[in-house]
Amino acid sequence: MLLRWRERGNGPGVAAVLFSSVLSTGLFFVLWLVLDVLTSISDAITIDRANETGIRIAGFLVGIGLLSGWSVAGDWVSASATLKDFLHSSWPAMTLTAIAVILELALKRASIRFSSRITVSAVVSVAYIGLGLAWIVTRGLHS
Repeated sequence: MLLRWRERGNGPGVAAVLFSSVLSTGLFFVLWLVLDVLTSISDAITIDRANETGIRIAGFLVGIGLLSGWSVAGDWVSASATLKDFLHSSWPAMTLTAIAVILELALKRASIRFSSRITVSAVVSVAYIGLGLAWIVTRGLHS
């Protein structure tokens, strides 16, 4: 049964899927690392036990996960075409990261009373996810 399923497929193959997934996953982890290096967000979560920061990074990770996955979506033509499309399509995830860096640095400088509110962090988290979803919906899943 599995052999028949393989015969019916007319896709580009496993190598194309792995190439695209490495690009997408690499973008995800690089942007997460950029956020951490510029804001020390992991220290706020692990050392300071800041629940609010954890809520914000959860939304950020979902948002860039959506955008990095979208950046490799589409029909396979070739590795070079996929890389070109990826470079052209990855800027929304980079923009979301820039927004997150600016916001985290601003919240770090804000008064403790303001930055410790879970409601603010929940709104920010939902905004990260909403921005990612809005981009995907307006641009289409396979643009």
